[in-house]
Amino acid sequence: MFVGRWVGALRAVVPFVAGTGRMRYRRFLAWDVPAAITWGAAVVGLGAAFGDDVVDLIEELDWWATVAVAGAAAAWLAVRAVRSRRARTAQPAAGGGTGPPRPPALS
Repeated sequence: MFVGRWVGALRAVVPFVAGTGRMRYRRFLAWDVPAAITWGAAVVGLGAAFGDDVVDLIEELDWWATVAVAGAAAAWLAVRAVRSRRARTAQPAAGGGTGPPRPPALS
């Protein structure tokens, strides 16, 4: 429960899972409120301490980050295309013939 507040991917899921698991509301609050307070304080503190440095770093790395994201997206699309092509060529024709597939026989 406490860790779920700190991990971005879990932050939205943990309350749903706690409710589905019928976690008591008081117990949920006992874990969620301290986690929210420490997470909020940490984010605000880090932002206050390193905010200007982060802005400078983002401005410096902006072009490279754009290239990296575009490259990752292109690689992902290429892998999907190759896998899709392999899957299509690996499937034998239905019924072994060259025509359209036959509907299943009625019993």
